[in-house]
Amino acid sequence: EVLEKLNWRRHTLQNPYKNSTLSLSLMVHEITEKESINEWFSKRTWSVSGNRVGAGEEDVIDTKAERVVFPRDTEEVSQILSSLPPSQPVAVVCGGHSSSNTSTVAVANAVVVDLQNLNSVSVDEEKMEVTAGGGVTFRSLAEAVGDADGALPIGTGDTVGVTGYLVNGGISGYFGRRLGMLGQRVIELTFVTADGVIKILSPSSSSDEDSALFNSVLGAGSALGIVTSVTLKMESGSSFQSGGQVIVPCGTKDSAKRFARLALSFLRDSVLPDESVSMELVVTADFTCISTFIFYDSFKFDPISYVNPIRDAATAGNVPIVVDNVTQWNTWLEAASCLWPIIKEMKGNPLVRMDHSMGTTTYPDDDLLNFIANEWIGGVPLEDASQSIVEIRTLGGAALSGEKLPSGNCSSLVFADMIIAYDANGKSVDERRSIKNSVDCVVSLAREQKDVQVDFSATHSQADDPPVTTARDRGIEIFGSEVKYEQIRHAKQKYDAKNRFQCHPFTSFLS
Repeated sequence: EVLEKLNWRRHTLQNPYKNSTLSLSLMVHEITEKESINEWFSKRTWSVSGNRVGAGEEDVIDTKAERVVFPRDTEEVSQILSSLPPSQPVAVVCGGHSSSNTSTVAVANAVVVDLQNLNSVSVDEEKMEVTAGGGVTFRSLAEAVGDADGALPIGTGDTVGVTGYLVNGGISGYFGRRLGMLGQRVIELTFVTADGVIKILSPSSSSDEDSALFNSVLGAGSALGIVTSVTLKMESGSSFQSGGQVIVPCGTKDSAKRFARLALSFLRDSVLPDESVSMELVVTADFTCISTFIFYDSFKFDPISYVNPIRDAATAGNVPIVVDNVTQWNTWLEAASCLWPIIKEMKGNPLVRMDHSMGTTTYPDDDLLNFIANEWIGGVPLEDASQSIVEIRTLGGAALSGEKLPSGNCSSLVFADMIIAYDANGKSVDERRSIKNSVDCVVSLAREQKDVQVDFSATHSQADDPPVTTARDRGIEIFGSEVKYEQIRHAKQKYDAKNRFQCHPFTSFLS
């Protein structure tokens, strides 16, 4: 009776480590009542799909899962998977930040494995290594790395799950040019297959199959199994020299377009050829333009005078500069955490999001920069979606020259994304539909630009976007090449032939 009140369940599970019928009695925390599951969903899901709510098809989105389980370690994850019928779907949640269309919503009859209890972080300062559990978010990882005077190429959202970001080929606009992609810094990971087999994988795995699986996991891991632990090689914090921002409140769409176009020329002509610095231009819903600069240890110039063209762009556009401090951050952690307070304020009842991306593997020409300023920034309904941002960032550098991961993000030099976000509460069906239609129109125009990939990023596009290419062509875009695509398809057939992990955003390209 006490156990029932605590909502714990007793499972009899086959021992996954031996070919025998030995059973283990395991206490696994789970929730099964629909009301409790919906309460979990509302707390765990950061946003819901604008393709659903925005289309007016659904006013309320709830999870379709039949139960949610909370394992405490790798062994319990293994035992849960080995106990389930082979075809029962499993969705995996680590951070819950961007999983609204896949993991938390899940599918009918699915079991959600919530890794929030696998939240340990340990640092070996002598080896400059950090090990994070499958449920760790970037805030915990960043604080541990910062305390050790280390650095990693992480994303800017503190609630993003480390493994969810990593197994989808996550990029770092701030640090990637110097430190590469986070997946390129993995030296070991613990992986549980669809049938519960535990594998310790590394770049030097003893078999060719495991080496290929290791690489595949770093671009499509949540379509193949569950990562319960990852060990990363840190860089010294001294790899970061300084960083900061120039903030220009343009006030109107036209002023923001003019300023952004001049800033983009500086990004292409001065920043992109110089791998000792990165730049990210963010345009907010009120048309404030934020130019963020990160200067690495190899930067040899004066940071303050280096960004004079950004000041000149503000002067030319007759718009004020309210923050001008490109050396305000003196540590890697200060730079890594700079957007945490802003992201914390992005909320709604529910928060509705649409994510899209475009990128180029070559230097963008004037026509493309004009398109980014006039349409990617000027054409989306920022004024109607008050929590939206558009981001344009430099990539390449170490991310481009490092180990090729199965991710379209690997090859980009200039990467633009839009996060169109608003509180659905108070928006009519017609208003939501208008926002979605405006976004879809801009994305369609982007596909007409030459030498550009659109929605090729597994971290900056959505699974329920309408298909515009064949599944095969889409898979090649998402995973970076035909070779990588076929590598992951092989891994899917070998390790999850029953498609248990069908809640990966792009599993339809692998089935």
